[in-house]
Amino acid sequence: RPRVGPPEFLRFAEPGDQEPVRVTAIVGETIEADNVAGVLRVPTAGRLVVSDTRIGTDDASTGGDTGRGSALFDWDGSMVLDRPAGRAQMLRRVRLVHRPIDGRGAIELECEHLDSTFESGSAVRLTDPTESDALTAVNAVGAVWARSGEQQMLCDEMAYDPSSGVATANAAAGGWVTLFSTSRSTPITAAELEWNVDSGRIDVIRPSPVSAPR
Repeated sequence: RPRVGPPEFLRFAEPGDQEPVRVTAIVGETIEADNVAGVLRVPTAGRLVVSDTRIGTDDASTGGDTGRGSALFDWDGSMVLDRPAGRAQMLRRVRLVHRPIDGRGAIELECEHLDSTFESGSAVRLTDPTESDALTAVNAVGAVWARSGEQQMLCDEMAYDPSSGVATANAAAGGWVTLFSTSRSTPITAAELEWNVDSGRIDVIRPSPVSAPR
């Protein structure tokens, strides 16, 4: 049934704490909830916040702090959130800011279609306080722009692994990925490349296509 206002899940480390260590919230003008299927739909522009800032390895389900941090999603089109699967799909001018808890490189990106998954689906179930809220995978498609530190990248599709900090970027047929930096005078171009957001290392997987004059 449509409703206005954010469904929200908060968890505090200790009783009486003022700041929650885990937050999941959805904001939209209208939120449609299918409680049988466990699906939430926001048919208009909105926002999703998923944050897990706990420190420690006492939760065996998390495998340590890998992937923990905060993720802020905004979109201008629509969003479908499959809570049991831990999957969120967003359309039209989607924006993501992901900040790992361990101080590794933060990343910002914009695209037209974003598909994100969370560990064990728990991050968006809003029910189970024992699981991790780690963002495990991001796939961005359509006019993708990404930035981390002084490096920026333009491509057609990008797969980002938050646990390793590695983004794999691809270009459409005949196009190329472009990565440029304020400290480098010449941009790097390729048909496919790997970008390590943490170290700044760039590995070209497939070189840019070469056009020969006729």
